Amino acid sequence: MSRMSSTFGKLSKSSKSFGGTYLTDVPKTSSKSRPFSNSLRKSTGNISDFTATNMSGKSMRNSQSLDKIESEYIKNLQQQVYFLELEANFLREQARKASEMQPQLSSEAERMLMKLRQMQEEQDVLRMELKAKDSVIEMAKLEKERLVNKFHVEAEGYKREKRILLEQVVDLKKENNLLDSNGVRRDGQLLQTRDELDKTTLLLKNTENKIRMLESQMESKTEQHLVTQRTLEDKRRELLTLESKLQVLQELVQNSTSATAQQSQHESDLKEELRSLRQKVKEAELQTSQERYLRAKVAEDSSALVRENTLLTQKCSDLEQQLMRERSLRETEGSRLTQRQTEVLRMKETESQMCLELAQQTSLIRTEQEHVQQLQQQIENLERQKAKVEQSSGTAEERITTLELQNQSAQIEISQLKHDKMLLVDHVAELQKQLEARATEVAQLQVQGSRLSGRLKELEHLKDLESTVHSQKWEEFSRLAESMKNLSHSMASRSQSPQMTKTLDMS
Repeated sequence: MSRMSSTFGKLSKSSKSFGGTYLTDVPKTSSKSRPFSNSLRKSTGNISDFTATNMSGKSMRNSQSLDKIESEYIKNLQQQVYFLELEANFLREQARKASEMQPQLSSEAERMLMKLRQMQEEQDVLRMELKAKDSVIEMAKLEKERLVNKFHVEAEGYKREKRILLEQVVDLKKENNLLDSNGVRRDGQLLQTRDELDKTTLLLKNTENKIRMLESQMESKTEQHLVTQRTLEDKRRELLTLESKLQVLQELVQNSTSATAQQSQHESDLKEELRSLRQKVKEAELQTSQERYLRAKVAEDSSALVRENTLLTQKCSDLEQQLMRERSLRETEGSRLTQRQTEVLRMKETESQMCLELAQQTSLIRTEQEHVQQLQQQIENLERQKAKVEQSSGTAEERITTLELQNQSAQIEISQLKHDKMLLVDHVAELQKQLEARATEVAQLQVQGSRLSGRLKELEHLKDLESTVHSQKWEEFSRLAESMKNLSHSMASRSQSPQMTKTLDMS
């Protein structure tokens, strides 16, 4: 039974190896099937001898059924021989099938190896393409980062320029307000100077009128003075004549004392007349002194009026010059104000243009961001397809994560953004085409892999069927061997009983 189990184990191992690459165990099992029957017969003979020696006493008691047992034993032996022949035929058939299927399986294995090599080569090619696509993806990511950094730099520049323009506009508005306030203040000062000029002109006219009046009065006074001077000279001449007459009279008085009494009255009259004349002379001198004082006062007043007139004329000329300067300053301030207003308008126009350009640039940057998002989606799709390819291949190596890239820092002007956008769109279209081509290749590889997996499943199914058939056959043989063992034990026990009776009889 131990040999039988060992042969069963060998046959089960050979049946498990059936369908593999090594198929040399099947003829060995068929060559070992012949000693199986011999060993089975020897084991049954030994068992019968052992049972005959030990159970001789019992077999003597059952001697009457020996013939029946022998006939049954013969039948069992015939049945065993029949089963052994069936086993030999089955093993021969299996060996023949194995020998026939071995070249087919070897050719199929070679073909599978060729296909596996081809798939390995295709997998290597796909791995290289995936590496190239990874490099393209990294380049696209770097391009995206460069565009994002450029967008941030340009946005910061636009914000800075906008801030500077706003500060300039605020400064210009402040200067405009300051100029307006200065213009209002200058207008007030100009009105005040005009009022002062009007007042000074009116005062000048009044002083001129006063000067004319004083001049007319001075002329009348000078005429009166001339008249009084003439009369005074006349009176002086009369006084001189009277004095001369008085001297003559005194001489006459001194000479003629006789006529004093007669002439006393006449002398008193002359004295009175002389006194009156002296009084008149004094009055005339007082009047002349008054006239001189008045004339000096009039001359002084006229000189003061002349000086005041000259001062007023100088002040008027100064005011006129100041008015001209104020007018020129106002004109310059007005021209400067108009220039500042034109500058403010121009700055507003430039600000509006910059706002429009900023809006255009933001729209362009949004389109660039959309293109970058599309590129990211395509990159994600490529990564998913790469993962699918890696999953389908099963033995893909780890991705190379570090690639040395040279960052070419070149500041491109805003006018070149459209050109860069068109180039980026063309590049995205090329990537899309390559992606579609790779997707078709991956689909073909998946179809081939599914076909190969189906073929392998079919071969495994055939191998499982063969193994189940072998296992069923060997189970039948094991049951048959067990039944034969039981039968041999029963026959041995039955054969021992007549032998025991014979030995007892012999004894």
